[in-house]
Amino acid sequence: DQILAALCPCLGFCRGEFWQVDRAAGALRCIQSHPGNVASHDKLETATRRLILSQGEGLPGLAWAQHDAVWIPEVAADPRFLRPTE
Repeated sequence: DQILAALCPCLGFCRGEFWQVDRAAGALRCIQSHPGNVASHDKLETATRRLILSQGEGLPGLAWAQHDAVWIPEVAADPRFLRPTE
């Protein structure tokens, strides 16, 4: 959490998440997050922790499939964002 807490303000992000590949399950899970100033943090955090994504699914899965970061200016407007934004 300290790394995300330090990186988010430097990069201008209001929230940060660290997703890790579970190779045995062939899935991606969020293992750490930093809430930043997201008003609906509890709801978003609960939804995030419940997600188990496959390669190419959602924004984290897309980054996994592309082996590269995925940047979006407004998550609420992106159909690949699979969690509540309010």
